[in-house]
Amino acid sequence: MQTLPDVFGIFVSQEVALSDGAALLDLCTQTGLTAELVVHDRHQTPSPDALQRIRVALLSVDVIGKSTKSLHEPEMQTFIDTLKKAPNLQWLQVPSAGMDRPFYSEMYDQGIRLTSSAGANAKAVAHTAIAGILALSRCVPLWVEAQRRHHWHPLRGELIPPQ
Repeated sequence: MQTLPDVFGIFVSQEVALSDGAALLDLCTQTGLTAELVVHDRHQTPSPDALQRIRVALLSVDVIGKSTKSLHEPEMQTFIDTLKKAPNLQWLQVPSAGMDRPFYSEMYDQGIRLTSSAGANAKAVAHTAIAGILALSRCVPLWVEAQRRHHWHPLRGELIPPQ
């Protein structure tokens, strides 16, 4: 049985390290873990010792960038490459609800726990859906187009929204 490193490594982007790194480390300390951030740098692979310490990875939208499911921007590709080299990786948290990127299956097949952010923005999505329904029911797209053309377009006749 392989012995895990004493230091709990959390693999994160530079942006996450700057914005939330201190809070992540503080939470680890509060739970009795000795943790360190292993910060992603697409120009340099972490040292072999740092790779050994990575137990958790937080994939963030700044890493994903404009990557698609099958075409990865350099930032995303090097992040994935590092994950594949981390022998003690146990958990990957992803920022989306969907878990359909091919490399997620590879991670899962290796026994790595995957969690998503499903439901994290449910309230905002619900508000947006209601706003869209209200906008369509009140013919807001017509108003916006009329405003763009600097033309007053009163809603009369068949343009009157249903009551």
